[in-house]
Amino acid sequence: MKKRTENLLGTFCLSLLFMHSANSQETAEVVELEAFITEVSGEETILPSAKTSISVLGLEQSVLETPRALSMITQGQLVDKNIQRVEDLDQFISGAYSAPIFGNIGVPFLRGDLGEVYQNGQRKAFNRNSFPISFNGVESVDAVKGAAPAVFGYGNATGGYLNFTTKRAYADKARTNLRFTYGEWDYARWQIDSGGPINDEWGYRISYEGSDAGSFYRGVDNASNSLFAALAFRPSEKFELQINAEYLDADFTEVPGTNRPTQELIDDGIYITGESISTGSPFFGNTFEPTGTVKIDGSQILLAPGDGASAEVFNAQAILTWNLEDGGKVINRNYFESIEADKNSSYYFFSHLPESTTLESRLEYLKDFQTGDIRHQTITGVSYRYETRKSFVDIFNEYFNPFDVTGDPENLRYPLDQLFGVLPVPGTDGFAIPGGAYPRNDGSGRLTTSLSATLDSELNALGLFAQDLIELTPQWSLLAGIRLDYLDISSEDPLPRPGFEPASDSKSKALWSGTLSVTYQPREFQSYYITFNRAAAVESSSSSGGFGLNGNEIADEVLDNSSDLVEAGAKYSLFEETLYAGLTTFYQKRNRISPRGGVPDEIEIWGIEWDFVYQPNRQLNAGIIGSYSEANYIDGPVSGTPTTQAPFDPSVPNSTFPRPPLGDYRLPGLPRFLLNSFVSYTADSGIGASASLQWQDDQNLDLEGFVVIPSQVQLDVALFYKAEQFEIRLDVRNVTDEFNWRPTSTPFAGADLVTRELPRYYQASLVLKF
Repeated sequence: MKKRTENLLGTFCLSLLFMHSANSQETAEVVELEAFITEVSGEETILPSAKTSISVLGLEQSVLETPRALSMITQGQLVDKNIQRVEDLDQFISGAYSAPIFGNIGVPFLRGDLGEVYQNGQRKAFNRNSFPISFNGVESVDAVKGAAPAVFGYGNATGGYLNFTTKRAYADKARTNLRFTYGEWDYARWQIDSGGPINDEWGYRISYEGSDAGSFYRGVDNASNSLFAALAFRPSEKFELQINAEYLDADFTEVPGTNRPTQELIDDGIYITGESISTGSPFFGNTFEPTGTVKIDGSQILLAPGDGASAEVFNAQAILTWNLEDGGKVINRNYFESIEADKNSSYYFFSHLPESTTLESRLEYLKDFQTGDIRHQTITGVSYRYETRKSFVDIFNEYFNPFDVTGDPENLRYPLDQLFGVLPVPGTDGFAIPGGAYPRNDGSGRLTTSLSATLDSELNALGLFAQDLIELTPQWSLLAGIRLDYLDISSEDPLPRPGFEPASDSKSKALWSGTLSVTYQPREFQSYYITFNRAAAVESSSSSGGFGLNGNEIADEVLDNSSDLVEAGAKYSLFEETLYAGLTTFYQKRNRISPRGGVPDEIEIWGIEWDFVYQPNRQLNAGIIGSYSEANYIDGPVSGTPTTQAPFDPSVPNSTFPRPPLGDYRLPGLPRFLLNSFVSYTADSGIGASASLQWQDDQNLDLEGFVVIPSQVQLDVALFYKAEQFEIRLDVRNVTDEFNWRPTSTPFAGADLVTRELPRYYQASLVLKF
């Protein structure tokens, strides 16, 4: 509570400082600083063009010059679609398909694998599903498919990454926007976003957003408060400082989904009822005695009254830019993030994250120069990253099948006295598995069970990088980059068995990453490229990151991961830059060894992605994006991947950690075909309408494909009216009221649970502009 108050007061005081400075300088002359202004027109454009400049590979390049597959989600799209969740972005990103990890996604799923989230070019703390992402401070999003280039170094996941560009301070004039949204299940969200110039050198912006919502899912409700502040200082053309900070306080409920998935449940909503029975071992008693079937609507999820989650997140970033006399530029990026999060589910899952700290400082030197007729655009630098993670987790006692979700929710509780191998977590009412293994009391010499997600770890990482964009001719260019990271990590069990010293270990290793791209741009409006990328990666032991112990040691495998990417693409900006077309083909392989089993856990995927976006004027915009991919394990997956029975037999115990035979399985939870389209038209009068259609091919729910989610479609429509000072909008989601499903866990974690997508629902929004 003390830390929450300090974080909130810190952000609030920063906000008050901005407003006080603005009031004290209200008579000062306002000077327009063009390179420093967030243009209002950004709310209206959704179109990448030959002139659209981005910086997702370390250097400022146009979209056509950037030799990677990427999708842009502009401010206009974020506002128009009321984006509030990471999975909401899928409709704008070819190759993206997100399974709701217990109803909460913190990182994207790109090309069948977990991805990362960056903020203004710096990697945020890993957040697989610890807490919901806040979009209160986000201005736009760039989605890059495939692991980050060498200049950014190692990461936790290699499917791709989202780069959040935060809201920037206004320097040209004062603006205030008020936004209210209300919809089905008492969904309410409100936001005030205000900013303006303080004087001819300073600008500010403050955004507060709150939400309070019920849910279609039984027992679920969510509430959050976010305060974002940005400050900009530009005393001259040679120096600029951008500062932003956000505090998020969220109380939310995970959506574990519905258990006992069968083909009948997917096709017709038919659920097998029955009470739990004992098989003599609660650890392997994941079964029940069937009593019949009943049709359900999907709102019945594995959730007991009182189950819930909370998170407090504070982050701050400072970016300093110096333009040097010799034409070079120095940029210093600094990022800090602090997280506290808790989850408790009575079926039984427990996670307590009392400490998560991330600090990164990166110093970059950018310089353009000539060697004969060849031009070089270089970036070199050094980076330091520090992380601490402390978490207490119990997933060994996650039992799904014994519970009947059609009965009294109070019965969805696992008896605490039957929990396997746990110890009470100090300062909480929960129980977790120790992170270390200790001698048993029976004198057998065997060790107790341990869980690497219970950990207290520290990381220090130093990185050196260099990248050169070589313009060989006006048409041909070569991008080459390399980075070396030296990691030093240590970990200790924060929950040792009484009477034993906590197990601990440390490890150090150097990791390298490399990028090589060739681009051919015969004309300004078209380009072709091929890219080779090798990205280093580490294996996080919990959903919030950190490094745990395996056999009381940090396994070598946690630092041995990598991703190989070969990608070729073509990009066009046609018809006087009113149509953007992109086509990409790729091969990507995740190289990973399971630290728990010491066996390969590799995914291989190849495919094609396409993006077509059309916007001839401010009135009309449309797009068609999609992908086809083949994704398979390579002689996998790692033992412990949940799977359904064949055929599903409720009377046979379904192990929490089964051991399927290794093979080149199709990746479950990922459709081969994904196709999204959207269109929006606004008449001169301000009246308009929009529609978006999302279609996906069938997907295997489980590893063997015993249960298949068939092809599905969702249609969303909206009516709106836009005036100079206000907007009103009515959205109807899932217009045809499809009974759609998604896997509840990651695309490679199995089929013990499945979640029904939301039925048809309505939302109304009002925006006031001052």
